[in-house]
Amino acid sequence: MAMSTKERWAVGSKRNNQTLYPRDMDAVDRRSVIRKLVGINPKKTGLRPRERFELYRDGMTVAEYVAAVIEFGDSERVALDDLASDQNHLFVRIDAPLARQVWSVSEAKAKLSEILRLARAGEPQTIGNDDPCVVISTAQYDHFRQSQDLGRFLVESAPRGVELELPPRADHRGDPFADS
Repeated sequence: MAMSTKERWAVGSKRNNQTLYPRDMDAVDRRSVIRKLVGINPKKTGLRPRERFELYRDGMTVAEYVAAVIEFGDSERVALDDLASDQNHLFVRIDAPLARQVWSVSEAKAKLSEILRLARAGEPQTIGNDDPCVVISTAQYDHFRQSQDLGRFLVESAPRGVELELPPRADHRGDPFADS
């Protein structure tokens, strides 16, 4: 009798009933921190998963790992599948992100190098309470500034798993920009 996809995926999992499957990683907070639990690369020599495992750095965020895998030439899906598999085999652990801190202006002046380090690591830093500003890395800024066509932006930023109520397709819908 053939094994189901989930059964095949769970083979070798050391997490038993808590085994993660590829789609479980879709909802992971990208600010979560990856902790390496093994000192040496446990993957088979000469294979691409071994090369991707070398991209892990203890303390990097999920977003940083996904970006590294994409730069390496693989997809986001491959990166998330790696994370699920490597957690199942207890090679890595993913810790929840720290609560976002809002720095007062005086704290920001005193801790500027720390704020810049965190921003470069992919963690936007908020400064001020009344009229807050956010410090992000140049890479994130450039990513946000890139011009995209509206259709691509809407598809990529649309919430997943949420049913949207669309207006009827009729000629008499009215002008949504007209003053009420």
